[in-house]
Amino acid sequence: MKTNIAYQVVIGICLTAVTVFADQTIIVPGQFALAEAGSSDNAPLGAAEQHFQQVFSSALLTNLSVGYWIDGIAFRVQGNETALPAQTIPIYNISLSQSPNAPGSLSATFANNRGADFLTVRSGALTVNAGDFPGGGSPNTFGWILFSTPYQYRGGDLLIEVAYQGFSAGRDADAAYPFTANLAQTAFGNGYNSTTADAGLYAEALVMGFSIASVWVHAPEPSTFFMVGIGFFLLLFRPSRKNLW
Repeated sequence: MKTNIAYQVVIGICLTAVTVFADQTIIVPGQFALAEAGSSDNAPLGAAEQHFQQVFSSALLTNLSVGYWIDGIAFRVQGNETALPAQTIPIYNISLSQSPNAPGSLSATFANNRGADFLTVRSGALTVNAGDFPGGGSPNTFGWILFSTPYQYRGGDLLIEVAYQGFSAGRDADAAYPFTANLAQTAFGNGYNSTTADAGLYAEALVMGFSIASVWVHAPEPSTFFMVGIGFFLLLFRPSRKNLW
């Protein structure tokens, strides 16, 4: 009986650890999910190194519920451009947070636009494989960048911050400009290490996709599974006590 209970406990732990919850995807601004936005920007897929912030009003995020996890972001090549070639960008960092400043009111100092929940969701080198960001269409299919750490949306306006060293062969990305000033705004710095929007503030909406999930479970390290497995093995094959009386 004890062995059977232990078996059920171990199986339960393993199933919980590897449970996968179906992701949903949303496009922001939503009116461009199936239509070209009509403009373009050399961020976030361009040849020049960039540091920029994009803020979206909560009014554009009606399909993103408070408490949901964002675990990936997508951009698409401007319509009718060729696909983004395969390459590796040495540094491509992405961070998310609530924005204390609404669209139309972004500060020119990046740090002033970051919320208390500011989180770097991926960092380091980014490898782009052939076909990851397709071209030749209008609109083109989105290309996805997955996060190493998901961000939990807490409501309000959403700030996306991207800093990267330039693509060896970049492409313009789909964007809407001009866009309604109180719904979306961008702040651009001239280089990867920029701390201010020295390249300007714009009433612009880069067309983005977000991969979201209602639940996210952190899977234990492989060593945890190994130790659980050993414990289960010992429970199954431990010797029974002999009656010495």
